[in-house]
Amino acid sequence: QKEAINAKGDPTDEQVGSAVNAYLEQNPVVISEGINSKIIAHRGYFANSPANTVGAFKEAVADGFKWIELDIRVTADNVLVLAHDTGITLYKDGVSQSYTVGKTNYEDIKNHTWDAEGLHKIDTLQAAFAAMRGYDVKIICDRKIGDNADGRKKAVAYDGQIFADKRRISGLYYLLSFR
Repeated sequence: QKEAINAKGDPTDEQVGSAVNAYLEQNPVVISEGINSKIIAHRGYFANSPANTVGAFKEAVADGFKWIELDIRVTADNVLVLAHDTGITLYKDGVSQSYTVGKTNYEDIKNHTWDAEGLHKIDTLQAAFAAMRGYDVKIICDRKIGDNADGRKKAVAYDGQIFADKRRISGLYYLLSFR
């Protein structure tokens, strides 16, 4: 497992997830939440699905996580999508292409996937909230849309959209930004 993590270059999420799963199978741990601590599935639990996808969130819930963190970016046509980085690589028909989220229309990428196999589409915030409806889970939304003064103004406007979407799910969620 150590070899996958220490391989040349940066390991993929799948390599890290596989290494962690293999380690945990050999070394089971009991995780409990203390009075002031929370165990959070950062960008979901992505052993079998890419990070920041509905699949990763469903895996987190299935594995008992009560808290999920996700990252929100806004496309050029004002759709809130789940992506950690500004620059993303997506696949269409097995061919990869790079995009800048804020300069790309959602309509142009909604049928693209994070993986060459075409299994995991780029998800919207609305899709994530809809998928988590009915689960006993709290969601931490990291809005990565305030990189400059114009972006910060936009972020405030999008907070209203995020709160409106939240009403469609049960439970509680938190909005945060490190900007």
